[in-house]
Amino acid sequence: MELYQKMEHPMGHKRKVRDRLRPYVKDPNGVDLLDKLLILDPKERIDADSALNHDFFWTDPMPSDLSKMLSQHTQSMFEYLTPPRRSCQMRQYQQQMVNPMQQRPQDNSYQDRVY
Repeated sequence: MELYQKMEHPMGHKRKVRDRLRPYVKDPNGVDLLDKLLILDPKERIDADSALNHDFFWTDPMPSDLSKMLSQHTQSMFEYLTPPRRSCQMRQYQQQMVNPMQQRPQDNSYQDRVY
């Protein structure tokens, strides 16, 4: 018994992923990889190992070391900071934005951060 029903396009319609991505993704290997990753049928979709061995990752320009660029960032680029809702917290938030490297006071409240 199959766990999923095969996904098919409506009659007379073809996939348009390549056509839609071409204006945004200039590398033809990038378009090809994205097209293969976005196939609806899991049996036809490219697997992770094949995706990592795709020509996109093995043609010029090759990936380079990002440590020099990333070392310039003093805090996480993925941290999402929301402004506080109370006026007293708003002043603290504005002060932190003026000097983000300043140590934040410990108030034992929970802060969720994504790294």
